[in-house]
Amino acid sequence: MKIEKTEEIEEVDYLPEATEFQQRLEEYLLIDQAPKTSKIDKNQIYIQPSIPLHLSRYVYHRCDDLKDVVEVYVKDMVLNDFGLEDTEADTHDIEKINNMWNNNENKLQLYYALLENAYAGYGALEIIEHKKHELYEVQQIPVQTINGIRVIRYKSEVTGNEYEFYFVEHRDNNGNQVLLKIVGKNYTLLEKYCPTEELEKIKYNEMNWCLWFGGCQEDMFYDIPRWESCSEKIYTNIAIKKMNLAKIRRGNVAAGVLLFEGPPILPDPENPDEKRIDKHLEENLDQTNGGTMFAYLTTDNDERGITMQYQALTDNNYGYLENLEEANKRSIYKTYRVPPQRLMLMENKESMNSNQSEKILETYATHEVRPNQMFIKSPLNMFNNKFLKIKSNISISTPEFVDNTATKLDTIIKGFNNALLTLGKALQLIADIYPQVDIQEDIQEDDELLRMRFYNGRVLGDAQPDIEEQNKYNNVIDDKMP
Repeated sequence: MKIEKTEEIEEVDYLPEATEFQQRLEEYLLIDQAPKTSKIDKNQIYIQPSIPLHLSRYVYHRCDDLKDVVEVYVKDMVLNDFGLEDTEADTHDIEKINNMWNNNENKLQLYYALLENAYAGYGALEIIEHKKHELYEVQQIPVQTINGIRVIRYKSEVTGNEYEFYFVEHRDNNGNQVLLKIVGKNYTLLEKYCPTEELEKIKYNEMNWCLWFGGCQEDMFYDIPRWESCSEKIYTNIAIKKMNLAKIRRGNVAAGVLLFEGPPILPDPENPDEKRIDKHLEENLDQTNGGTMFAYLTTDNDERGITMQYQALTDNNYGYLENLEEANKRSIYKTYRVPPQRLMLMENKESMNSNQSEKILETYATHEVRPNQMFIKSPLNMFNNKFLKIKSNISISTPEFVDNTATKLDTIIKGFNNALLTLGKALQLIADIYPQVDIQEDIQEDDELLRMRFYNGRVLGDAQPDIEEQNKYNNVIDDKMP
């Protein structure tokens, strides 16, 4: 048997960036698989999030698609009007809500805390009380300054049971470690049975309160961020962007060669400065900056015309990565259930008479934004009950992406003309749309005319409206209108 030595074939790397891409992707995946343990010291116990904070901050600041969708998502939930669900709530309580949660600065701090909750799984607001004016303000606590949920255990000598009490520990502006009580947690047993010297060690009487946003079916204090379900796709998009940036820094790579073949063109002795056809072609291609190399080959046949041929130098790997990045973007939007239209990304062209985008945005506000506001309302209701002494639940409006004023007004008018609404209720609903026609302060609530119903202009029942009363309301409304 004759054995011949075969030469080893050298493997050619047609996409040199692929190796770097693979290395970076594996690096991110290893970070995500890092152990998620609680920080336990000899004398102190902390509850930590299951998703490491450094990873959450990395994907938020490195993946612009995630950053955009998270910010829009939180804005739609928070930056709206706050009120009370009880339509007959005391005006003093409504004023408290306006001073607290319709205050622009407090609302901005709430937005910051919920933004961190959306990408990190938790957020917090410190409550600052101005006792002199009986006012409160809130200050967002950056998540990178939070050490975790501090657990303090105390065994009662009276009952013999051991109890756990939870505090937020964070680093203040002076670098001091500060404990905060959490609104909604009960510290009565600690205050009643814990020795005074033990309370002094943790400066219990000096503690402020805080609002904590976090917790899910798997963890009492921390959410699992939505982006975790598509984390590998996010890491892929980050790696693709880094690869493209490295390619740009190295300089553009020619995409192909445009080859011209034609007869030799000799200089004209009478016009030596006149450019030849190959020079004209080369200059025109250079001006386009198309990443295409130029070549002009001459033939011996003077009668043959000029031919042109294009030869690609790259394969479609970059096209594949571009399509992959777009698919991953859609996965991120889907994870947060934010439609591309909300981010001003129109995937398909619509006719001028189409209202498909309006319907999608309306569905998004009704079936996604409003239900998720429930997780915001719970801590706010606890704050309102404890500090503002308000019993009614808070209400938060949803964004209106389409002006439905005309539709709302038409519905009110039809309801009034068909005796479905009393005059007083119709005026109240109109005042919600046009505040300038609010006449509540100019009329008496027990006025009989306000309780009447009309069907196509005629009053129902035996009672008839007083002409003077009608003129009074007409004059009041005329004065209110601009």
